[in-house]
Amino acid sequence: MRVLIHCHGGPAIGMGHVARAAALAEVALDRGHQVAFSGTFEGPLVTERLATLGVEVVDEPDLTTYDVVHVDTYLPDGEDVARAARAAGVALLSNLEDGEFGRRPADLVVDPNLGAERTSRDSGPVLLRGSRWALLRRSVTEHAGQAALAAEARQVLVVMGGTDPLGVTGAVLDALAATGRGLAVTAIAQPAGRDELERRVAGYALDVELVPPRPDLAALMLAQDLVVSAAGTAVWELCCLGVPAALVCVADNQEAGYRRVLARGAAVGLGSAAHGLDHDAAVATLQQVLGDRALREQLSAAGTRLVDGRGAWRVVRSWEQLAVRRERPGTAADLWVHPATEADADALLRWRDDPVTRAASRDTGEVGAEQHRAWLAATLADPGRHLLLAADDGGDVGTLRWDRREDGEWEVSVTVAPERRGLSLGAPLLQAGEGWLAAHEPATHTMLAAVHVDNAASLRLFDTAGYLPDLSPGRDGFLGLVKQRVPTG
Repeated sequence: MRVLIHCHGGPAIGMGHVARAAALAEVALDRGHQVAFSGTFEGPLVTERLATLGVEVVDEPDLTTYDVVHVDTYLPDGEDVARAARAAGVALLSNLEDGEFGRRPADLVVDPNLGAERTSRDSGPVLLRGSRWALLRRSVTEHAGQAALAAEARQVLVVMGGTDPLGVTGAVLDALAATGRGLAVTAIAQPAGRDELERRVAGYALDVELVPPRPDLAALMLAQDLVVSAAGTAVWELCCLGVPAALVCVADNQEAGYRRVLARGAAVGLGSAAHGLDHDAAVATLQQVLGDRALREQLSAAGTRLVDGRGAWRVVRSWEQLAVRRERPGTAADLWVHPATEADADALLRWRDDPVTRAASRDTGEVGAEQHRAWLAATLADPGRHLLLAADDGGDVGTLRWDRREDGEWEVSVTVAPERRGLSLGAPLLQAGEGWLAAHEPATHTMLAAVHVDNAASLRLFDTAGYLPDLSPGRDGFLGLVKQRVPTG
């Protein structure tokens, strides 16, 4: 594919947009696609990051030559690029939004903020929302979960984004000094504020090293016992690595994500810098996290659960799938769905032990009648599982099973009755099952599936139904798939 990524970065904007875009470019290039950038790129951090990719920066791109246009900016020119892509007939318009920031019409919406998948928005585009799609550079993802936690916290990194426009670094260093702990602190110092920071730290009984900004902090982050960071894109890197973090909210668009990360126990919060940090509260929080190894271990574990480092791969694979025109799914209008009962045991067992069904399952062995009835009884009593049957005027069509993986996340298994195969009933069966789930579990935001890579019919079924790649095939050959909807609960 030919991909154009439109974003901006520089001293006034920061490099968060470029960092996310570059992560996508890395994966796209690895997968053999052509990638170009458009936008404004200023300052060494931004220009060096683009230089490492080896991509072309195009001033006035001819959008008719691209298959995918991805927009990641809050500036008004994002609307201009999106409209031009539509007019040029681009196969796929992809847009990254941070809640309401940067929101514009697109075919594919990416919002990597934690909890975005649980919030309301206008339906219509294909949605990729939540930290499952956090966009991280390769130097981070290849070290996912590798942070080593020391018994005593001494090494601390302070990094307030690519620009630190509010001068928060000094306030954080003041708070660290006030803890009275023997810390070795590394602080990222912007050139414009370095002299002030040097005067400030001269009176500390604290070992502080001021270092210039650098485009990649992954190795430095891994060497720390705690990172004090702005609540921007660096949060997802810290979560993925498993490094304990204390966060400062330094911009309006960080507020929602900041609150959600704290609520999920993946970081501690030092507050908002909009009106100046509360010094005493920040000192107390730092004292607690620095002195409590169990707390730091909890933060590390919670972070790695939230961000697995596959976000950029998932988005690029979604581009690949969505840029190809798909057939329309079948309709579920003539199917009716009802929960299974013990009276359905014989039919369910016959479908389960059918050779074609077993060949496509993780467990390929036959199931005895007694074992099956015990399984069915346990399934019907399990509130985290819904076993459904679907039928039409011709009789039973098949069965679906929904298994809860997390709150709002359900994984589906689909079986078409052997005698009804070959009649294009898989798509309406799945669609009917999704409708039932939406009606009975309205807080559902994410639907998952696992399909063997050799099962071409099931792969076509889920592709047609809008499921996108979530996990690459494991040793068992099963590919993870995902589809999101806007919850109503």
